[in-house]
Amino acid sequence: MTVWRPMYGWCPRDSYSKHYHKEEIENMQKADHEKYFHGVVGLEHAKKALLNSVIHPIIRPDLFPLGWSRGILLFGPPGTGKTLLASAVANGMNCGFNEIDAASINSKWIGEPEQNVAAIFRKARDMITKKSKPEIIFIDEVDALFAQDIGRYNVSMKNQFLKEMDGLQDKGKNIPLYLIGTTNKPWNIDPGFIRRFQKRIHVPLPNHKEIKSILELYLSKLSIDGNLKLHSLALSLEGYSGSDIRDLCREVHLNTVDKLFQISSNPTGDPDPITFKDFEEILTSRKPSVSPDYLQHCSAWAEKHAAS
Repeated sequence: MTVWRPMYGWCPRDSYSKHYHKEEIENMQKADHEKYFHGVVGLEHAKKALLNSVIHPIIRPDLFPLGWSRGILLFGPPGTGKTLLASAVANGMNCGFNEIDAASINSKWIGEPEQNVAAIFRKARDMITKKSKPEIIFIDEVDALFAQDIGRYNVSMKNQFLKEMDGLQDKGKNIPLYLIGTTNKPWNIDPGFIRRFQKRIHVPLPNHKEIKSILELYLSKLSIDGNLKLHSLALSLEGYSGSDIRDLCREVHLNTVDKLFQISSNPTGDPDPITFKDFEEILTSRKPSVSPDYLQHCSAWAEKHAAS
């Protein structure tokens, strides 16, 4: 029996080492997140789901006799790291990464959209054969393509996607080809596609611990006051997305730079270290980008449809 090995293609099953010491297993598990999700802070639930549905089947497909999830939907508020997660998986596993959008699929000519879809999947399969490594087809804002009211002229395009997602041409072959989609509005997706995304992973706003880690990541590149307590600052940022926090840190830093230029048009030296007061000044004019109503709607959809 042969199995898929990253970078080597199909190899004899006994080419794997079957015995590991307990410490080796623990170290491998601890290193998994750092190796495959470098630069992604928090989101442990989403990382674990991607490990189980993408990374582990690529490493040991022989352990999945019933197959594995090929369609994966990452949904949640904007700015929470959904695209970052998908690209991190591709980089960590050295996968091919083909990013597509509605503009690259749609066409004014009848029959061309479904041909474009078929060509994308055909090219991905060809790349797997030629380069002996997995392929990820990535669609950002997937609801733009799979919306319920997309229009009659694109029904054939949607049907072609459904056919490809069903894996009609891959049955029994275990080809390492994945479709990963992201969306901020999963409730707009045609119900027919929801089932094809066997994994539907909720990527929520960061919690207090994750906010603190995000602050540590961005502020590590800046000069901060020794009295700045990240724990207290993180408490004041509840409801902010990771993207919001990045923009906030940037604005705070730019504010300190602006104060330096107010002293002189050609200043010397460095800006003052960032203090808690600097954040307070910016927070008066920068509010969270995600509304409570949206969060409630998204959480309600996750309770009904999430499958991680």
